[in-house]
Amino acid sequence: MIESQLSEFESLLTPDDPHPVEIVPADGTSPILLVCDHAGDAVPQKLQNQMPAPADMARHIAIDVGARALAIEVAQRIGATLVMQRYSRLVIDMNRPPESHELCPRVSDATTIDFNQDLTDCAKKARLQEIFEPYHGKISDTLDDSAAPHVGLVAIHSFSPQLVNQPPRPWHVDLISRTSLDQALRLKQILQSERPELKIGVNEIFAVSDKSDYTLRTHAESRQLLGVSIEVRNDMLSDADKVTEWGKLLAESLPAAFSEYSFRSDPVAS
Repeated sequence: MIESQLSEFESLLTPDDPHPVEIVPADGTSPILLVCDHAGDAVPQKLQNQMPAPADMARHIAIDVGARALAIEVAQRIGATLVMQRYSRLVIDMNRPPESHELCPRVSDATTIDFNQDLTDCAKKARLQEIFEPYHGKISDTLDDSAAPHVGLVAIHSFSPQLVNQPPRPWHVDLISRTSLDQALRLKQILQSERPELKIGVNEIFAVSDKSDYTLRTHAESRQLLGVSIEVRNDMLSDADKVTEWGKLLAESLPAAFSEYSFRSDPVAS
């Protein structure tokens, strides 16, 4: 039985499939929780007979290229806890609301995703229960742990320099926030002072919305914590030396950007 025809009582993941959540524990006392929604490229065994081609699984449609390595580099340098997802965003996207049509995309950047065609409600429910919910549950549990209080959440992502039939994206990094623009602008200022040649955007490529985003608004905005997503262009993370360079730059900049924080008291607009 293929996964798109799972029965109500059948599991998606097998004992041989990896757990969806990967944790890098803090070795310091950073008040920032790091997350990486699109760190992994794993595909459950029950879907592997319908997998995209290996070349597509290496592209931005399946994984945020370089983001996992960058997130680990930053976490280790600032002593922060890091929560990451092991499964490909093509299986289920951690940064999309459960009701979004992009949660399990049928087509991604002009590529048809076979295992998302004719997806049944039971199959979608299995992906939510076995992959999506454990990941977001771990983020919630970490933020709710009073023994290790956090003032903010930073999501590490990467983006493609150009989508199919779209203009090039000239930015090297885009900083995304809806309720913590002061921190995003401060981070931009610090990064620009260190690297004047960088083209740095703030909500240029992406912007947080209730319809298209989940992680920041669910875990940061709902708790009135600071929340910023850092999107680095993935050709800037194409080898280990570049990852180390960006990791060092972000690790030196993030604590300063979050050093003078304030909590938001007014509710977030829908």
